[in-house]
Amino acid sequence: MTFKEAILSAPGKQSFHARWYQNRVSPGKRPYIAHSHPAIEFGYFKDCYGTFTLKDKQYSIEPGDIFIFRSNEQHHVTEILGEKDIISMGFHFFPDFFWSHSNDAFDAKYVQIFSPKNKHFENRLERNSTVTNQIRELLEKIHEEFETQSEDYGLMIKSYLIAILILVIRQNGLDASGELESNLNITSENIRRIQRVMDYIDQHITDELTLKTLSSVANMSTSYFSQLFKELNGFSSWDYIISKRIDLAQKLLLSGNDSIYSIALQSGFNNTTNFYKAFKKLTGVPPSTYRKN
Repeated sequence: MTFKEAILSAPGKQSFHARWYQNRVSPGKRPYIAHSHPAIEFGYFKDCYGTFTLKDKQYSIEPGDIFIFRSNEQHHVTEILGEKDIISMGFHFFPDFFWSHSNDAFDAKYVQIFSPKNKHFENRLERNSTVTNQIRELLEKIHEEFETQSEDYGLMIKSYLIAILILVIRQNGLDASGELESNLNITSENIRRIQRVMDYIDQHITDELTLKTLSSVANMSTSYFSQLFKELNGFSSWDYIISKRIDLAQKLLLSGNDSIYSIALQSGFNNTTNFYKAFKKLTGVPPSTYRKN
């Protein structure tokens, strides 16, 4: 259960660009509960042993381990060894943190590290590596920026994050391999069009949103819009809509006593079946359990 978090808000939005959290995790084994989210995540364990389980593989956890989870990649801690509660920390960010409100299309390449085309991707960073040690130090600096929130701390967080991603690219030899090159025309103008669509979604999150409407806002064909949106973000426009609706539902569940059916409608869902399914997929628990805890 998250007991501490700090949010870097996206300009002019209710949502976040980046988030630092700390969880208190009790020792013992626990059932695998599918949990995923569109935001990319760095998980950081300072001092514990255990097991991280993904949909189709497992990783052991040792002190100092850093994990990376791609957009919508299911993951869950299924075992913590020892007798005491441990603290896990993590950093969530949406890819538009790099490229939104920017005139530099170069920033967009960093999200391609997490592309299925990246055959070198591993969820756990290499242990006892100089690069991993550097990344660990940069994560500590990001944590410090979230804690102090000094002037322009968002810019500092972005600079540290880009430094981390450059190190990941270098560690895996991706910079020279050409594996991260895109077949799409990622120009500054196309980046602005996708940002315009994301802003439109945020402002109309409870309305009926269709692919035809969104591609019209971008002034693109539906096919090209879908490809470019996913290339820049690592998730589809529909994934983004669902995640924002669930964000809204979480706030409503904690801030009032409306029925779950009412909250589903207020969050843009047209029936409770779809709402329950989406909520549990993203949070790992049903709405009633989330509200209770």
